[in-house]
Amino acid sequence: MAFTPSWSNTNTDDSNLEVRKSVPEKVLQNSVWLGPEWLFGSGVGTGIAVKIGDRKAILSAEHVAAAMYPFGINVCSFGYDCVSDDGTFILDSANGLDDDWAIYFVDDFPEKVKPASIAKKDLSVGDEVWSVGMAWGDSPMVVPGTIAWVHEVGGIKMYTVNGYCVPGFSGGGVFNKKGELVGVSVAITVSEMGPQENYAIVIPISQIPLLN
Repeated sequence: MAFTPSWSNTNTDDSNLEVRKSVPEKVLQNSVWLGPEWLFGSGVGTGIAVKIGDRKAILSAEHVAAAMYPFGINVCSFGYDCVSDDGTFILDSANGLDDDWAIYFVDDFPEKVKPASIAKKDLSVGDEVWSVGMAWGDSPMVVPGTIAWVHEVGGIKMYTVNGYCVPGFSGGGVFNKKGELVGVSVAITVSEMGPQENYAIVIPISQIPLLN
């Protein structure tokens, strides 16, 4: 069962409120959790269903893929319907956070999982987002946040997202307020001060060549 906290909003426009209520449900339909084939029922990280040309694929973080290598993986919906990868995946072999992504190919998605719509525009500081993760490997969560900072060095862009995050969010999608995929979480910092001090480092989708 997904944790979808209420979103405070002073705007009483009914259509806007309806869109905000529907985003967490849409995000869950685009999301999966990943685990090695021998560890059925527990997740190592999170992923996002995407289409690359006419191929079905799962986007995640490279360090999530590395944690399961060389085993095959289970790709599971948050309703625990699972499929296996087809034995091939792509990653960037460099070691920076900006290229900490991996893509698995699958013959089909788990039941009720649909590929994410890719956002056409990058985000700016203050923009609202939703992040998704298999918290601690066993609790799916969809949580709100905001873009706190946009780093851009040498043409490479990264986001910092304010919002609740815990281990297991790695590889999970970050979505804009329309439910479009804008990035993938690759690192988190969890403060002892509480959830309001948590943040995630996110690769924008625009930085992943196969999805552009």
